[in-house]
Amino acid sequence: MVASDDTGFLNDMLDLPQPLELRPIYEAMHSGARSRGRQRVLARIVERKSRQHPRLLVVEDLHWADRPVLSDLSKLAATVARHPALLVMTSRVEGDPLDEAWRTQAAGAALTTIDLGPLPSEDARALAPEALIAANTAFAERCVERAAGNPLFLDQLLRHADESQAAAVPGSVQSLVQARIDRLDPADKQAAQAASVLGQQFATGALMHLLDKADYVPEALVARLLVRPQQANDEVFLFTHALIRDAIYDTLRRSRRRELHRRAAAWYADRDPVLHAEHLERAEDPEAARAFLAAARSQAAEYRQETALRLVERGLAVAGDQADRFARMCLQGEILHDLGAMAEAGRAWQAALDAAADDRARCVAWIGFAGVKRVTDDLAEALTDLEQAEAVAVPRHLVAGQARIHFLRGNLCFPRGDLEGCLREHGLALELARSAGAAELEAMALGGLGDAEYVRGRMSSAHDRFSECVGLCERHGFGRIEVANRPMMAFTRFFAGVSGVRSRLPTWQSRGQRWSGSAGRR
Repeated sequence: MVASDDTGFLNDMLDLPQPLELRPIYEAMHSGARSRGRQRVLARIVERKSRQHPRLLVVEDLHWADRPVLSDLSKLAATVARHPALLVMTSRVEGDPLDEAWRTQAAGAALTTIDLGPLPSEDARALAPEALIAANTAFAERCVERAAGNPLFLDQLLRHADESQAAAVPGSVQSLVQARIDRLDPADKQAAQAASVLGQQFATGALMHLLDKADYVPEALVARLLVRPQQANDEVFLFTHALIRDAIYDTLRRSRRRELHRRAAAWYADRDPVLHAEHLERAEDPEAARAFLAAARSQAAEYRQETALRLVERGLAVAGDQADRFARMCLQGEILHDLGAMAEAGRAWQAALDAAADDRARCVAWIGFAGVKRVTDDLAEALTDLEQAEAVAVPRHLVAGQARIHFLRGNLCFPRGDLEGCLREHGLALELARSAGAAELEAMALGGLGDAEYVRGRMSSAHDRFSECVGLCERHGFGRIEVANRPMMAFTRFFAGVSGVRSRLPTWQSRGQRWSGSAGRR
């Protein structure tokens, strides 16, 4: 159903890790290309499946969707419009994200909005069990009247009546759910509260960890219709409604809530770095800032830069000391650089420079800032930043930093026509990278040397450098660098066997301007 070249996009959609053979290809893509690939695969699936039978696609709680998901859904809406399929999405009125911009992205798909009003009295009465109406018509009528057409409230009122003979009608969904929770056995009440800490969806293993009970099964919670098993996995449960989960969560004392979030963070520490960080934040744990940084790096490593950027911003909001804030600003600058948002990346690196506590930190910020200025053609300022960084890196023996400085300086030599400077700087970068054991910097320097030899017309030497670079990338999975240099292996192999090469090189192949590509962004 899915072409083999679409496997990487399918893995991304299903939140699966990319296999080793696909990582270089997927890493080499810009985030926009990955997004378009996901959307194309989803469109193909809908197209092929709808040929077999008309399809109904349902997306609930659209108000919680982030920007990438909304973008994917806009393309899905455009696809559905061309095939025997129907897309139904639910959202709260407040915070409805389907604005004019989204509708434009949906490429004119016919959209019908249905605002759900209160249930009419006759439909509300139809929800009430006949036995209850027969036994206590007055109470059933009070329930219908009190619910005012809200089906969730009415459902909970009727369940309250089934569980309790009290004549009083609770005043809200929250108070009603809390009353039902209070009638649970102590063990089940604790389980419901612990489950609410885990979120709308929870796994039994995580719940057992929070309760410190290896044999607990939420049978009573299922019987009371507070939770239900997920259809695809009977080890995973869902609260029957988000408001029920929220009402249970609100019954927890603040100290108990923090304790449970801390236990949840421990459970997710080696399983899910994002949930680990989020639970530490809810636990008001000072380690949350570092956890968000680790989570952001994990998402960036899986090519989810937008998610990584949001995690960095959350980490900045809870960062305690200056060193924590500096580390997050640097990562923010790197991610924005990879996304091609150079203006925002420049502001992030400027903020990092302002927050730097010492020369070592300033060295990192100067190098990052120079990388942005190189792309925006602010060459003089980029060279100044590198000079300042070098004045710190050399006396402090920051070898990897020196390698990156020389690599960037070598790139800056290209637009100035300084080929000898390019060879010298990239040669120094290669020596320092090897000394530091920095394989990625080594690959970047080899690509830079290949560029210089290519522009000088020395095709055999250029081919050797590009081959070394690509071989190193293959061993370590440096996809972006590989994709920028592999085509040059073919060019140099071809030209090395042709006489009079230097006079016949087409101008578009000059790599002096190529460094806005993948290798140069590093």
